[in-house]
Amino acid sequence: MSATTTEAILPEAGLRAEIRLLGQLLGETLREHEGEALYELEESIRLRTKELRQRYEAVAEAALVAELGRIPLEDAARLVRAFATYFQLINLAEL
Repeated sequence: MSATTTEAILPEAGLRAEIRLLGQLLGETLREHEGEALYELEESIRLRTKELRQRYEAVAEAALVAELGRIPLEDAARLVRAFATYFQLINLAEL
């Protein structure tokens, strides 16, 4: 592996590790302040959307959209806040 290739890979690996750590810390904070139920909902949605990006299935998308539509407004607001915080952390990690 050339030095150029190594330099290109290492920063990306470091960034991924940092994002993973920030996600874990956010998950712990979410559990502590919002409860296990909201954390489990967030994780379920995150994993299902990740899977849809990797392997799209219209039926799975429709099921996810239907589930999102059934979330009470207060919980939906908390869920949106959790995802917004996650993306803010990612943006900060990329600086």
